[in-house]
Amino acid sequence: ATCLTVTHAVSWAGLAAWTDLMREFCGARLLRCKGIVHIAEIDRPVVVHGVQHVFDAPVPLAGWPSEDHRSRLVCITRDFDEAVLRASARVLALPAGSQRPMSLDAVAREAALEGSNNLEEHA
Repeated sequence: ATCLTVTHAVSWAGLAAWTDLMREFCGARLLRCKGIVHIAEIDRPVVVHGVQHVFDAPVPLAGWPSEDHRSRLVCITRDFDEAVLRASARVLALPAGSQRPMSLDAVAREAALEGSNNLEEHA
């Protein structure tokens, strides 16, 4: 399992782009994904749940379950490059109105060139 922890609020566009990329490029290799994501536009957390090519609609919560307001996504994958998965968290930083990157490989290459930002890595 890989836990992606993001320190900034995430736009709806960032979350939509990330789930689209995970469905398209990880697909059946994504055994499970669960998490809580701080959505900037509503300043509240939502629960995210996905299995393979299917992500349920995010469920807004009334508030945070603790004082920790970082977004956290736990992904269980099979035969998927962990470095690419970690780099995918950069997509969550897309501002509202942005289009998603064309591929996870492009995101991973950009991450390798620039280094990560606003992402805490946990294995």
